[in-house]
Amino acid sequence: LATDQHDQAVQAFALARDRDALRFRADTQINQAIRETVSGRDGAGVSLVDLESRFAEVATTLDLPGRDLFFEHVHMTFPGNYHAVAAAYESVLSLLPERITRGAHPAPLSLEETRQAMPATVWDEMAMLNGMLALANRPPFTGQLDHLARLQALLAEHLALRSRLILKESQQVVDLYQAAIEQRPDDVELRLRYALLLTSQNRYAEAEPILRTIVQEHPDNETAWEDLAYAAIAQGDYDEARRVLTQLEDVSVTPAVAWYGAASSAEELRRPDFAMECLVRTLELNPGMVSAYELKGNCLMDQGKYR
Repeated sequence: LATDQHDQAVQAFALARDRDALRFRADTQINQAIRETVSGRDGAGVSLVDLESRFAEVATTLDLPGRDLFFEHVHMTFPGNYHAVAAAYESVLSLLPERITRGAHPAPLSLEETRQAMPATVWDEMAMLNGMLALANRPPFTGQLDHLARLQALLAEHLALRSRLILKESQQVVDLYQAAIEQRPDDVELRLRYALLLTSQNRYAEAEPILRTIVQEHPDNETAWEDLAYAAIAQGDYDEARRVLTQLEDVSVTPAVAWYGAASSAEELRRPDFAMECLVRTLELNPGMVSAYELKGNCLMDQGKYR
């Protein structure tokens, strides 16, 4: 590729994928089997969304999808997800009945229009990178030859986004979320993301009423209850945190996990006493949770109780 031998590079990369000892990715044989299975089944309402071909077409380097579309072997960047959805949209339209597709139907939004509409902001990109950094620090990624270079690239990108957010785009992100909520006031996921954005800026008093409205409208929304508990802990309102976590027990499938999350939040905020209280309840609900014992050890050390 570096010597401009494009066609030979495409062939070499394909062989690298097909002969990879760690079989994460769909190789040529698997993709061919999928194409053969779908072939000739249009009448049965089966349509192929060929992302391999689509990504080859839209890649920054033609026929070679890379960091522009993927974080690593499978997780897609925002543009990668956009092209996957755009390709699926076209296939879905071809399968829908005429009563739905009759007349003009909207063209897919452009990549930038989609960013604005969701919204997908600098803050959201940072959240995606946080997830990828956590993943990249675990096997099998740590055993890859270029692990350090990949990790450094992710860290550099994260730092650049953080600088943008802190220096000039913080209020712009808030404005984009507020505009999106005006357009879609009933979008619970959007309001949850906005509340999380506010808490990430330590604006707990603004996030709290949003979360309270969500739990009133959707009492079984565990995420909103959990975020409400974290907001209470961050503000030092432990009575409210206890009340919220107790109510969460009634709706949660895994209440021990909720109490453990509260304990983690309290420990990060250097509030080991309340973290210990949450861990006591965690272990009452799930005496075998190993991570809770580990966190309990950390809290005891924070309190100087080494023995």
